[in-house]
Amino acid sequence: MSALPCPSSWDAYIDDKVAAWQRLADEHVEAVPIIQYLTSWMDANRPKPLPFRLVHGDLQAANVIVTLQGEWHLIDWEFAHIGDPREDMGYYNAYSGAVPPNLAADDLEAFLARFRATSGFDADAVNATTFAWFTIISTLSAVAGLHAGVAGFAAGTKRGTSVAYNSIIVTIGYRNFLDAIAALEGAAASSTTAGAAS
Repeated sequence: MSALPCPSSWDAYIDDKVAAWQRLADEHVEAVPIIQYLTSWMDANRPKPLPFRLVHGDLQAANVIVTLQGEWHLIDWEFAHIGDPREDMGYYNAYSGAVPPNLAADDLEAFLARFRATSGFDADAVNATTFAWFTIISTLSAVAGLHAGVAGFAAGTKRGTSVAYNSIIVTIGYRNFLDAIAALEGAAASSTTAGAAS
């Protein structure tokens, strides 16, 4: 088995992630200004870099096996790569929001505290803001697949109710992304105002 390639730097790695989102907008069958906005926002609000780790790439409940003895194991490593460990956290949230259970939904701070305790990373690196950022950027493959279906429908090469349904899912995803960004910016503004007042 060959070794997984390691990115040259964290910034270069994130550059590639942001560029992939930009290509999604550039290559779509029609203009998608919302993707342009998401790309610009993610680029301008990059989180604190972390050391690279092994990333599972498809972290979800269906890929966890629990034995009768209470041991748990991750399976299905076909998307494994070297990257930012918060990608798994964000992907888990994005996937589990649509396919429960989502262990982050009931008590996000407890979820993040457990992640910090297990990983050794501090609250500057793992917090609600970085959680949202990686939730957005980690959904690229899913969004790209939905976009491909919509493009195929427009070109007349794809048909069926699933394509029509997925075209609606795309817009719901856009709304969720925008709502998340608005909440983050509102929280940041409140924090800045509170700091100035004190």
